[in-house]
Amino acid sequence: MKLPGHLTTEFMNKVYDEDPVPIEGGVSLEGQANGPPDFSDPRQAFALSQVGNGTVMDAVYPSRKWADVDPLLNISSGFPPTYIVHGTADTKVPIKLSRKLYQKLQSLGITCGMSDAPGEEHTFAAKMEVGSPTWDIQRRGFDFLQGLL
Repeated sequence: MKLPGHLTTEFMNKVYDEDPVPIEGGVSLEGQANGPPDFSDPRQAFALSQVGNGTVMDAVYPSRKWADVDPLLNISSGFPPTYIVHGTADTKVPIKLSRKLYQKLQSLGITCGMSDAPGEEHTFAAKMEVGSPTWDIQRRGFDFLQGLL
């Protein structure tokens, strides 16, 4: 990602002054946004700069104590029931990580399930259509959770 040259640390650090923190619009630290990037918005400039500079993990977890946040190292028998739906075309998170998580959950006896969503990227829920193959796959997760009630 090519970032504009005019972005300053002072401008992007305005995100720390936002009170309350916005919960709509903007962009995620995965680079997902509603529409084209808006580098006049400090929140989008900050997030996209982290993506572009390869510093997302430092931004979200500066202590770098990865063992504290690694899902595979923090699962116990009290972990909640979990259903994973992962797109096979995901370029942000390798599907092998979800499969490892699923195997770990199974090995600890956690009620869990997993489905692959063929051809889907990291985020696909917003473009699903009722009755589509992806809808049916996602529905398995909902049915799984409903079955726990």
